[in-house]
Amino acid sequence: MADLSGAFKSASEEGLRSFASVDALVLRRANEFGSDPSEALDYYAASVYMRVFAEWENFVENAATIGLTGRAPRAVRESYVPRLPNAPDISTAFEVLAEGSEYLLWHSAISASKRLRRHYSKCILSDVLDQYQDELMWYSTIRHAIAHRSADAIRKFETSARSRMVRGYRQGPGRILRSTGGGGGLPLNDIVRRLNELAEIVWPQEKQLHR
Repeated sequence: MADLSGAFKSASEEGLRSFASVDALVLRRANEFGSDPSEALDYYAASVYMRVFAEWENFVENAATIGLTGRAPRAVRESYVPRLPNAPDISTAFEVLAEGSEYLLWHSAISASKRLRRHYSKCILSDVLDQYQDELMWYSTIRHAIAHRSADAIRKFETSARSRMVRGYRQGPGRILRSTGGGGGLPLNDIVRRLNELAEIVWPQEKQLHR
C-alpha cells in the first residue's frame, strides 16, 4: 500500500539536508573570500522551497486519486468516500478529478478543496485544506512569488507578509525562508515540519505490529 505521508517526509527532509549542506559550504567560502553570501543563499532557499512544495502538490494529488479508487490503506480508507462508484484505476481517477482539463493544479487550498468536494461525500484531505486554508494559502503565495515573479505575485506576497508581520519580506521570499525568526528556527524548516504534520493527518501511516 502507498505510504504517501512517509514518501513526502523523506523527499522534503532530503531537501532540507541539501540546503543545510549548501548553506554551510557557501558560508565557509564567503568567510574565506570576504564576500556576501546572502543572494546565493536566498536563491537556494527558494529553490529548495519550490522542490518541497512540488512534493506537497504531488502528495495531495496522489491522495486524491488513490482515494477515488477505494484502494487506500486500511488506516485511511474510511476517510475517503467517493460520491460515485470507485474508479477502476489511477488514470480513471485522474480523469474524473480533471473534469476535462489536461492538468490538475493543487497549489491553491481553496480550489483543491472545491474540486474534492465535488467528487467526495467524505474526504479528510478537503477537511484539512479547509481547516488550515489560511496557512496553506500563505505557503502557496510564497510559491507563486518564487515561481512567477510577476508584479501581481510579488504584490500579493508582500501584502500577505505584512499582514503576518514577517520581517525582511521586501528582500524577497528566499530571504524570509532562511531568516531566523523569533523562535530561533528557520522558516523553511518550520514550513516543512508543518506540511509533514498535515500530511500525517491526511494520510496517516498504518501501525505495524512487530513480533
